[in-house]
Amino acid sequence: MPMFNISTTYNYSCLISGKKVKFRAWTTKEEKNYLILRESSNLSNESLFNTLIAPCLEDNTIELDENERQYLLVKIREISIGETFPIKFICDKCKEVNEQDVELEKAVHFSGNSYGNIEEGDYIFNIGKPTEKALLRLNSEEAKASKIERAFINFVISTKEVTYKGSKNNTFNYQELYEFVEGLPNDVFKSLYEKFSKVTSSLSIHCEVNCINCDHEKKLTFKDIPNFLWQ
Repeated sequence: MPMFNISTTYNYSCLISGKKVKFRAWTTKEEKNYLILRESSNLSNESLFNTLIAPCLEDNTIELDENERQYLLVKIREISIGETFPIKFICDKCKEVNEQDVELEKAVHFSGNSYGNIEEGDYIFNIGKPTEKALLRLNSEEAKASKIERAFINFVISTKEVTYKGSKNNTFNYQELYEFVEGLPNDVFKSLYEKFSKVTSSLSIHCEVNCINCDHEKKLTFKDIPNFLWQ
């Protein structure tokens, strides 16, 4: 039995693609589990979700795409560790070394999804949220090795139905759809992917900072947020 009867409360919430998601801050258990996972070199998007996101959600059955998960991770980090992260850079003008704190809210740019149909010529693709099982394909060796392959897989797992010249098909398996999309004319796929990018969620990390010595502005772009989690 627990030492005390302390109920879990989910005091924080945010809107993700029109859905209200309630969550709590990390406990010592989440931090410990993350550090053990990192120590074992078994970190993946899925293990990170299961360790640092799912335990903190009031409804951990909610389906979230990769960008939504990353954004939610940022929101939980804000209330658990802090709303800023440290950066270090050299000013392009005066060459002085700068050490500053940047607000996560100003650096993380998230846009939710607006799923639906995308069309090009005789083709109509119905785009929706990938299932949890489908998202595991983004952890494959192929997806990890190539950004192009990762983007292609994301397109495939997000496709729910395909219409070609008025004939609909939503009974395909992953491999069938993968090969079908690979066989599309190049100009058709490029157009479809451009439209796909506009209806799916996006997340980027960038900010503008000013040198503390000469006030020169510098634009910074990050693949990952520096010192985001425990060291």
